[in-house]
Amino acid sequence: MNQFISVIIPCHNVEDYIEEAIASVMAQTYMDFELILVDNNSTDNTLRILERAAINSSRIRVLQEKGKGAPRARNLGLSVARGNWIQFLDADDLMLPDKLARQIELVDANTPLLVGTPKYLRLDGTSYVTQPWEEPFLGVFEGLRQGNTCCNLWNKKYLELVDGWEEDRDFQQDYDLIFRILKENDQPVYDFEVSTLIRERKKGQITKRNPRGIRITLLELRLDMMRWLKRNRPGLYEFDQFFYQQTFYRFIRYLAELDLDLAESYMKYLPKDFKPRYSKELYIPFWNAMMVQLVGFKKAEELRRVVRSGIKKEDRFELKSKPSWNQKG
Repeated sequence: MNQFISVIIPCHNVEDYIEEAIASVMAQTYMDFELILVDNNSTDNTLRILERAAINSSRIRVLQEKGKGAPRARNLGLSVARGNWIQFLDADDLMLPDKLARQIELVDANTPLLVGTPKYLRLDGTSYVTQPWEEPFLGVFEGLRQGNTCCNLWNKKYLELVDGWEEDRDFQQDYDLIFRILKENDQPVYDFEVSTLIRERKKGQITKRNPRGIRITLLELRLDMMRWLKRNRPGLYEFDQFFYQQTFYRFIRYLAELDLDLAESYMKYLPKDFKPRYSKELYIPFWNAMMVQLVGFKKAEELRRVVRSGIKKEDRFELKSKPSWNQKG
């Protein structure tokens, strides 16, 4: 089997980050790879940094994508990639030195993708690790438990089979792609060791610019998932249907923080007799489960707003350091 790996990094105005990302690729203990850097309409010094890196290494190629968005840049890199395995990396993230060497030993030609383990680094210096779940459809539905763009290793054959990245999708691009691959082959392999560092940025992350948009996308993608599972994996869906319903309800509450009326409209996709249950793992607080039982979804969310607006600013600061339902509610 061809073990050659193509690493693809889309780059848009990332002059403060890209050199470290490139360095993390070039520091890999696995040496059978190429690095494809795709500039995507940068207006800072990004392109100059990429071209300088290419001069210093014959492994590196620089491309330019004039279409807007990381999915287009990734697809351009994919179209010229020579490897049978693809490593996508965002320009502000880092691979640990043994990522490629360890993961290439875990896959074979029929593996649709390898699901990795990311470590998230916050701006305040804290971090957390999100372990993947070995139930692929549950993991992709939950939203963080089938790896992500950068910690996964992708089989080029399956990327081409599903036509690569959806170029018009602004949010949940990786989980849309993962789900389309799982529909073709739901037997990924897993790497439970941390392989990638995902760094929070002060600015430039699209999820910070359109929080309402991403919350709608979260719900719409999961609607598509539930409909497909009901048609094509009915036994699997029925066995875990309450998990799917609870998780969908969690995303409805997430949207309700910004648009309560629109959030309420998504309740019609849950069974008429659905009642949420307290779940620490799914961020459904006990008070919310009880209030929905008593007064319904919309009134429960309206009460949450009243309670929050009634807390003085100085009290809100104090609550951050004390355990209470406000932390999850």
